[in-house]
Amino acid sequence: MAGLDYRYNLLNKLNANISKIFGKHGTLISKEAQSSGYPAPHLIFLLDEPVMVERHAGKGGKVSWRFCDPRVLNRVGKGPRMRKLSRTDHRKAIDMNPIWKHGFIDFEGIVSEEGSRSGTDAVTYPFKYLVKCLTQDGFASIKDIPDINSVKDKGMRTMLFTHMGNKCFRTRDVSFGKGFKDRIGLLPELKTEEASPWKRVKTISELEYGLIQACINLGLSHDNLIP
Repeated sequence: MAGLDYRYNLLNKLNANISKIFGKHGTLISKEAQSSGYPAPHLIFLLDEPVMVERHAGKGGKVSWRFCDPRVLNRVGKGPRMRKLSRTDHRKAIDMNPIWKHGFIDFEGIVSEEGSRSGTDAVTYPFKYLVKCLTQDGFASIKDIPDINSVKDKGMRTMLFTHMGNKCFRTRDVSFGKGFKDRIGLLPELKTEEASPWKRVKTISELEYGLIQACINLGLSHDNLIP
């Protein structure tokens, strides 16, 4: 049967795995694509309990904050053994990852640091291609191209696949639930019930109500109840 080998609810399963490791949290999902068209979702987790991260300076001096607790690293598939394996056999490393077996997975802490954009970049990166669109000039540059794979510019190709995927599968570009909204203060405050000046009273007695119900159960119509 066509589509029988398709897999569903993969992000829900990943979210469940995150819960087992970090406990209760809020989740925001940004649905983007790779330049090949393969799905590349980005997720932001707001945790109730803090996690230790350390400052890391990468290529070009770009600053990011990474997990440093060995127990956490091992549980998310980023321990020393798995990192070594990913350099020699990345497919095997993906298959052995304990929480995500559908491609590479990476984690970055969101930390505000004076004089650095690390915190801002970590928040805005998941929406990098969602916020891009074609202007009239941009459209003119690709109007004669037969398909998205023929677009040479990698960034534009990624953006086109991102929007096409969400339109074709009718998915929301960005989705987040009650838990995420609660943790960033977007849930409305619960309204307290005010005492009403009105009092509910019964218009018929219990005996009359019981008689009507008995007649209804016997299949008698409203007309039969009126002499």
